[in-house]
Amino acid sequence: MKEFIKMLPSYYYESNEVVSIQDSIEGQYKILEQCKDDLINQLFVDTATWGLSSWEKRFGLDTDITKSYEYRRSRLKSKMRGMGTVTNSLIKNVANSFDNGAVDVIEGLNNMLTIKFIGRTGTPPNLSDLKSTINEIKPAHLAVIYEFAYLLISNIESMKISELENTTIENFAF
Repeated sequence: MKEFIKMLPSYYYESNEVVSIQDSIEGQYKILEQCKDDLINQLFVDTATWGLSSWEKRFGLDTDITKSYEYRRSRLKSKMRGMGTVTNSLIKNVANSFDNGAVDVIEGLNNMLTIKFIGRTGTPPNLSDLKSTINEIKPAHLAVIYEFAYLLISNIESMKISELENTTIENFAF
C-alpha cells in the first residue's frame, strides 16, 4: 500500500476514488521532492548541472555547454580560488583545481614565475584554460614559464611492456 493512503483512516482504503486521489497527490509530491533536491544541488558548484551557467555568469566566465560538467566546475573553482591577494600558494591552489594540475610554483629572478607540473607526465588537457586563468589572477608585471614532466629514455628502460603499451605519445620527450 502507498504511503499517503496510510495516513488516512482505514475505511478509505476501499474507496477507489480516495486511493486514486492519494496516489496522484503522492506522485506529484515525489516530483516536487526531486525538483527541490535538484534545486538545492544547483546552489553548490560541485553538484550543479543546469545551474552552472548562473555560476559562470556570476564569476564572469563564458558559458560553453558543449564542455563537460567537470571541466566547467574546475574553471569555476579556479576562478573562485583566484580571488584575493595573489601569492605563490594561491597560484598553486588555482592550478591544482585543474586536471593534471599538481604543480610547484617557483619564484625566480626578474619577475619570473615558473609553474612546474609534478603530477603526471605530459601536458594537461586543459592547459589553455589554466594559462588564461593564471593570466587573469597574476600581477601584470610577472612573466610565467610552464614546465612539464615527460618520459625520457632512462624512464622507459625500467618500464614493463604493458606500461609502455598503455602510455600515450604525448607523455614522451622528443
